[in-house]
Amino acid sequence: MIRKGQPQWKVEQRRLKEGRGQGHGVDYQPYIKTYDFSSKGVRTRSLGWKTGRHHHFLSRDEYHYFLTLEFSDRVVNIREQYPLLPKERTIEIAKELNVSHPSDDNGDPVVMTTDFNITVLGEHRPEDLQDVIRTLKPTSQLTQNMLEKFEIERKYFEEKGIDWGIVLDEQKPPNLIYNLDWLYDGYHLSAKPHLKQENVNFIAPYLFNAINSNEDSFINICLSLDSEFGFIPGSCLFIVKHMLANRIWVTDLYIDKITNQSNLQLQLVE
Repeated sequence: MIRKGQPQWKVEQRRLKEGRGQGHGVDYQPYIKTYDFSSKGVRTRSLGWKTGRHHHFLSRDEYHYFLTLEFSDRVVNIREQYPLLPKERTIEIAKELNVSHPSDDNGDPVVMTTDFNITVLGEHRPEDLQDVIRTLKPTSQLTQNMLEKFEIERKYFEEKGIDWGIVLDEQKPPNLIYNLDWLYDGYHLSAKPHLKQENVNFIAPYLFNAINSNEDSFINICLSLDSEFGFIPGSCLFIVKHMLANRIWVTDLYIDKITNQSNLQLQLVE
């Protein structure tokens, strides 16, 4: 946590020494972590499907956008709270644009960060990986100061030949986000120690057929099968999450909130 009044250069020196903003995949460390501030709105940490590390988000909007990245087949790596280094270059850009550079309470310039550095498969040749930068902001918060900050970001990444863009709140599909949030914790079977892979292999075909052939709520079907097979209540529901999160089963996650659906239709991925 940052101690109040601590010089900015000390904060930056410590973070860089820790390896913040460096590495890839499981080894990446975000420049800002959730515990760096005593209070900064809604803060969440999530164990990534793609990276196998805990991701740090400073808002629900960041977490929600992250869910869509996790579910995208094109995304192979996600680096949040990504720093624009060296700081001296963003200070120079701010001067060139004649705008104020972000600073701390003492007026000292701080290292700028962007919300997401996303590594994606090449559009024409998948092996040609490329980084894209996306920053999030609700339309209502696009103030003049914020737009000036974004212009510094845009020019910084333009110089590096990296695609940069803003994601607005209306661009995020609400049903998809709700559904991904609902099934997210089901990706890793280890989240339910009482469930073994052999349990999943045994019950999954029964569960799949029962849900597809019954117009009752799939939640009720899961609870009924828990009782029938002597599982802890909630086990079959977790298996549904696990199969969907791992793309073994698929269903349309855009049309409605999955927990509202009484006639859930599942497909088996070949």
